[in-house]
Amino acid sequence: MFDLWSFLHQTAAASMAALFVLVLQHIFRDKLSPQWQYAVWMVVVLRLILPVGWLGRSAIADLTGLGEALRTWVELGLDSAWSSPWTPSLPLAGIPIPPAGGLPRSVTDWLFLLYLAGVLLSALWLAAGGLRLRRSLGEAVPVAGARLEAVAALAERFGLSMPRRVVESRAASTPFLVGVVRPVLVLPMGWAPDRKVILHELIHLKQRDVAAGWVTALFRCVHWCNPFLWRIFDRIDNQREQRCDQLVLERLEGEDRRDYGRVLLSMADDGRRRFPGATTMANGGQNIKARIQAITRFKAFPRGMGLVSVCMVVTLTLSLVVGLPVSAADPLPGAVRLLGPVGSLSYALSHRPATVGGALDAYSKGIYAQYHDVQDCYAYQAMTLPQEQLPDLVEEWRQTDRAGWSVLPGTDPRSASYRTGPIFRGLSYDGEGGYWTQMYFFRDEGGPREGTEHSIGYRRHTLHLQRREDGTWTVSPLSVQTGRLASPFEWEQIRLTSYDNLPFPSQEPPVFTWHGEADGVELELWPEAELRV
Repeated sequence: MFDLWSFLHQTAAASMAALFVLVLQHIFRDKLSPQWQYAVWMVVVLRLILPVGWLGRSAIADLTGLGEALRTWVELGLDSAWSSPWTPSLPLAGIPIPPAGGLPRSVTDWLFLLYLAGVLLSALWLAAGGLRLRRSLGEAVPVAGARLEAVAALAERFGLSMPRRVVESRAASTPFLVGVVRPVLVLPMGWAPDRKVILHELIHLKQRDVAAGWVTALFRCVHWCNPFLWRIFDRIDNQREQRCDQLVLERLEGEDRRDYGRVLLSMADDGRRRFPGATTMANGGQNIKARIQAITRFKAFPRGMGLVSVCMVVTLTLSLVVGLPVSAADPLPGAVRLLGPVGSLSYALSHRPATVGGALDAYSKGIYAQYHDVQDCYAYQAMTLPQEQLPDLVEEWRQTDRAGWSVLPGTDPRSASYRTGPIFRGLSYDGEGGYWTQMYFFRDEGGPREGTEHSIGYRRHTLHLQRREDGTWTVSPLSVQTGRLASPFEWEQIRLTSYDNLPFPSQEPPVFTWHGEADGVELELWPEAELRV
């Protein structure tokens, strides 16, 4: 995320993914166990990690079009140092990237700077909390004797791993687990081990929940100004505890299950919240009450519902994270048309062609649309024009929009009858990473009546294709008369006349030339063809 708009894209996409997960959890709340309810959040985590547009556009509730239209509308009136109305702002990474070059010049630059400051302060607060937790354990002493043996026996009985160390500290009011690489189980000073509480922490150790807590904490820093995602992170952390409760209850039987609920009930008045660098049974009074209610509904869920959850995760990942590929050949959506020139421009800039074929397709559609739909015409042109020509195009576009023209003024209505084409001939390498080609449209202007002439016209344009740094392609027309870059509507128009008994007495038919050289042999071909309509 390199500017304000890329952050807005990322946080909006993550919010939409989280909203869909919430809806599905509500639908399947009595069908999926807490373990699988928690697993579905993996979709949101992937959406937070992977940048929007990296694999494709979301197939469900894609907000990138609206975000790009808003960026274009705002940035056209600003002179920003870190964002531009002419380049898409999809993020390059799921984390913020400090901008390079230039000082902030606009309100969007300053807002992004404020966002970066918030990320830094949040990260410092998180690091300070971790240091305080470590410092509070400075006086902790190792647990030995019968209490350590009780912890080891419990781990062996249920096939769980032991933490690297087991210590006791006066700073601990309840047992908790801390440390990702070297996990430590911390017990209150002089506390007699309760096997249900210890089992809870050992399961946290097996599930690597300390690391998971740090992941959500880091994303709290990245999305510190999105209150909806903060609520989502709270829900993820709480459902992690419910998942752990479920795994504990599956290992207990009879009265032990009821005792486990009593232990949680005794912590309901504990107002302290869990720190992300540690796991503990006490995670706030309201959350404890929700967990007790879940325990009262405890049941063994059918194994088939686990498969349902896996299918749900895969489907949501394909729809919300992987998405669909973007093509310059896609038609303009109706919502884009409602936004006018700004919406069409933002759509065009985010659908720039990534192949030579896509560039030629979009360019030819822009030429053809000048006689049918002026908004399509400008949109397809914006997909392929070099960036330095876009400001002039937008100004022309605004004047056309204010005049209310549905087609470009001054166009010959007969030109819409160019039904044969576009035909591209002579694609050749320019030696600098680009290509030259010629584009043709043909039209029959006469009738095959006796004594009348046939008139066959065609329009030809010489095009230069160049590759941008982002991998997309531009198309620049070249004027045949001047040899300089031309407007897309400056065509070389030629009319070929003929009579009934002679094919082409007045002019030569179109000649396409191919030229190549290899191993010292130079070859030039001039194939000629008779064109009949």
